[in-house]
Amino acid sequence: MVSLGDIVPFCDDFLNISSIEDYPLAYNGLQFENSGNINKIGAAVDFNMQSLKSAISNGVDLLFVHHGMFWGKTLPIKDIIYKKYKMLIESDLAVYSAHLPIDVHSEIGNNVSILKLLDLERIGSVSDSHFDLPIASANCSRSKLRDEIFRNFPRTIAMEYGPNEIEKVAVCSGGGGSEIVNMIKSGAGTAIIGEVQRHHFDIAYDNRINLYVCGHYDTEVFGIRNLSEVVATKFNLENVWIKEDCIL
Repeated sequence: MVSLGDIVPFCDDFLNISSIEDYPLAYNGLQFENSGNINKIGAAVDFNMQSLKSAISNGVDLLFVHHGMFWGKTLPIKDIIYKKYKMLIESDLAVYSAHLPIDVHSEIGNNVSILKLLDLERIGSVSDSHFDLPIASANCSRSKLRDEIFRNFPRTIAMEYGPNEIEKVAVCSGGGGSEIVNMIKSGAGTAIIGEVQRHHFDIAYDNRINLYVCGHYDTEVFGIRNLSEVVATKFNLENVWIKEDCIL
């Protein structure tokens, strides 16, 4: 048995929680505590009823999530929110959330994990971005990169208006559409991101870039799962990955 009081400061330090500026509505760190005793941990991308029920059915004492319980707005504790709180208390389940600290982490983060998965070498960062978004060297044909992307992210939407020979690739997990302009300014002719809005098609087409939209969920399964594995190894805890039925 491990104390929650030992795990939380380790995670805060490992993720550099206090030094990474996040969206104003996000909250990183311990979001819901339990009695303090941890025997089994789990990880999921989202704090929702699906992941919550799965964590409880698997006997998890501490659930790590990327998209947490709180996003700034104060809401009354009723209806589905009340049900979730009640389930957490009755099951003695703690919740720890890490948003941008997980996306940008240099060892276990979502972006660096995508680079490793696609065998891309980081050569710099996207300029004018509020986040540490990587630019990688590819030096391959578009068809080769496309095949590798679809092999790892089969639900990808491909908008191929850029070069046939790929040199620089910018990567942003999750909702990266707002960063496309900065990626273009940084010289990336190809962008791999999680989610876009309709007008981002225009940006890709007008600027003649290759844009691969691989899914918000699918591009963010890596970091939080990696974190739980680090914690499980550090504290010799049983660990479970909770997969969600999310196609977006």
